[in-house]
Amino acid sequence: MGHIAQYKLGFYYEQLGIDQQCNYRKIAQAVSDYRTDVIVGESNPKDLQQTLLAIKYDNPEFCFWSFDETKSNGNILILQYTTENEEEASVLIQNLRNKRKSILANFLEEDTNQSQETLLWKIFDYLSQTIKYADDELQKPVCSQWIYDISGVLLKEKGVCLGIAMTVNYFCMAVHIPAILITGEANVAGWNGNHGWNMVELDGEYFHIDVTSAISQGVDLKNKYFLIKDKDLDDRNWSKNLYPKAV
Repeated sequence: MGHIAQYKLGFYYEQLGIDQQCNYRKIAQAVSDYRTDVIVGESNPKDLQQTLLAIKYDNPEFCFWSFDETKSNGNILILQYTTENEEEASVLIQNLRNKRKSILANFLEEDTNQSQETLLWKIFDYLSQTIKYADDELQKPVCSQWIYDISGVLLKEKGVCLGIAMTVNYFCMAVHIPAILITGEANVAGWNGNHGWNMVELDGEYFHIDVTSAISQGVDLKNKYFLIKDKDLDDRNWSKNLYPKAV
């Protein structure tokens, strides 16, 4: 079948060295084609792990790929998948695209000339009202993989911060709003620990948005997590030298 999900060269690809970028393109193409192995160039385990993580963060649709179970055997990378076969993966991706298209169509039907900021707010508002944080799944001995990606958020309306932030990027890709998944630590909305959220670019300016922290919050509290600047995020830490400045 091939080309289940076309890969993207995103923000995290740009942070890699030349050799890592070469491996990124090889691995991402193999995942896109649902191949089980791929020959990669020489790479130490740390660099390879960084490359795999970059592919995961840049490509929300790769939710059929089991990032954590991918293994290396010398220069051969053994790819693992969460779906039973290529056809099942293809159906999953089509379902996700259809769900995204349907949601966005409702937003655009209200006003086809709305600004990117207005459209972004509708995405933010929809997700924060619709998605439930997957506390129950986290209590299980083995967590379900889908809580960490767009499949759980869009098809089950449940997930954790990583899956929710990747879903924000997935919507932003469709409406041409530059967006970056941010990882760091936070003490927000009753959560203290590792956290994921987003940065977006509107009219040349960067802002943070955090759907996970806005979930189950009233309107007044929810607004504090939409289009915020670095100086207003004293409740979290992230690698400020890696990401754009929101000043």
